[in-house]
Amino acid sequence: MLQKRKINLKNGLQKIKVLSIFKVNFNNDRNYGLDILRSCAILSVLINHSAQLFGTSSKLSQNLLFFNIDGVTLFFVLSGFLIGGILIKQFEKENIRFKVLFNFCIRRWFRTLPAYFFVLIILTILSIQFKTVYINHKAISSFSDVKDYYYFFANFKSPLPDFFPESWSLSVEEWFYVLVPSSLFILVTIFRFKYKVSLLIIAFTLIACVVVFRYHRISRWPDITLPLIDSNFRKVVIMRLDSIMFGVIGAFLSIYYIRKWKQYKNQLFLLVLF
Repeated sequence: MLQKRKINLKNGLQKIKVLSIFKVNFNNDRNYGLDILRSCAILSVLINHSAQLFGTSSKLSQNLLFFNIDGVTLFFVLSGFLIGGILIKQFEKENIRFKVLFNFCIRRWFRTLPAYFFVLIILTILSIQFKTVYINHKAISSFSDVKDYYYFFANFKSPLPDFFPESWSLSVEEWFYVLVPSSLFILVTIFRFKYKVSLLIIAFTLIACVVVFRYHRISRWPDITLPLIDSNFRKVVIMRLDSIMFGVIGAFLSIYYIRKWKQYKNQLFLLVLF
């Protein structure tokens, strides 16, 4: 009888160990909806790049892309929501001063710029050494040929050259880190606007300017094709800053109007889908 109890106890402990492997500990302070959106964005990017490997005209690629979304745009909105939330909470906690603004930018830059410049320097050295990469039909032969990449000007208002094409989205992020906090600093410290009002002025002004400029450019375009849209609109800095700003507006609403944010979550979800 005792031996049988020992066996049952042992089997029970083994079952608990097996079940604990599949157990998920939920953190009430973590927003798992953002993790789901981030996963969708990653999957979307993988699908897009996989389709390009198979060729966009193939049946498999067309099936992959049929229900797919632009994952990078989703990343931009998520970035605006997260960074906007950090910006709002930090500036609410401390007065908007140059030191606070500088520390905010430094923390963001140290997350991305070391790896970016490491890769960029290696690519620059290899391109100059072997002269196998071309910009505007001219082989890269000196630093001056790629200097715009070091200042994030390569795709500020024009299509990105073939050199280091993956850097286009980082340029959008970096210009956002510079323009938005500095504009906020100017409105609050020089023009004496209230912080919340300043943030809304910047958000809606930036979105309006980008939309108007994008419409102006596309209305004068002679022939609209997907490759042209991708290079001249989707991957140009001044055409994409509004994507991040929509995320900042979401952060603004979720912090200052938390009750309404939760009360109308279903309606807001449908609005975002639209």
